[in-house]
Amino acid sequence: MYLVSKCAIIMLVLVVFGTMLSVVVEARFPKTRVVGLPVCSGNSNKEYNDSLRHLLDFFVDETKNTYRKPNADYVYDHSYPNRDIGGSVNGVATCNKELAPLDCWSCLRTTKDIINSRCHRAISGRVTLQDCSISFKNVIA
Repeated sequence: MYLVSKCAIIMLVLVVFGTMLSVVVEARFPKTRVVGLPVCSGNSNKEYNDSLRHLLDFFVDETKNTYRKPNADYVYDHSYPNRDIGGSVNGVATCNKELAPLDCWSCLRTTKDIINSRCHRAISGRVTLQDCSISFKNVIA
């Protein structure tokens, strides 16, 4: 009887460990290789740059804090702080549906960094990585 219960405990430990191991093996890391060249067009002003920065921060913060709705497409519209100009910047961020929320966040952070380094003065643009993308454009009211 003692041997049977000891074998049962060992089997249970192996099953639990095997399940945990399979979850670790199935974990997916975001592929952040750029697909094509970043598309950046136009020249912007300070108000637009501030709005674009706000939009990019929103995408990254939203994916980090949104475990309730993982792998959603994020759409956002941000009006210029100066209402006299009359316009906004809007954008869309997407992640591969197979990514975990934290991996989506990581991928979009990389995309944001590329936009900040290559498209920081653009009024519209798109950066596409293997597992995520961000596109944005200026909308005049």
